Amino acid sequence: MKLNQHNGFVRFILRAIDVLVGYYVPRRVRWDQEPYRKATGSEKRFGGLFMIIIPAIFLAVVVGHKYFDKAVNSMMYGRHSITWLYVGFFVLAGGIGLILPIVGPKISLRASIPVAVLLWAILAWYAWKDLM
Repeated sequence: MKLNQHNGFVRFILRAIDVLVGYYVPRRVRWDQEPYRKATGSEKRFGGLFMIIIPAIFLAVVVGHKYFDKAVNSMMYGRHSITWLYVGFFVLAGGIGLILPIVGPKISLRASIPVAVLLWAILAWYAWKDLM
């Protein structure tokens, strides 16, 4: 492959990634700029908080599965309405949807990266402990 063909192929792949990210994160695709621009500080901090929330939710499910099972069983057997399960899910998803864009850009990477590494390590330990 010639150098110009290689650069064209790489630019096509990067443009496709930029379009997909543009659909995922509500921002416009910058057709007049380089296809894969460098992230701003705000976007890096947003990603840092996102990397904290993922293992935190998994850890909450792993650690609190007994309480969650009790609540779901009481809803399944008619002691409580199943509506509370849906309300809880939507409150959790809505809270995360509000926290990420508002709080995420304000949290320093110096704080979020060590917390994210710690949470991922704890999650890996729980997964290893449960699988072994």
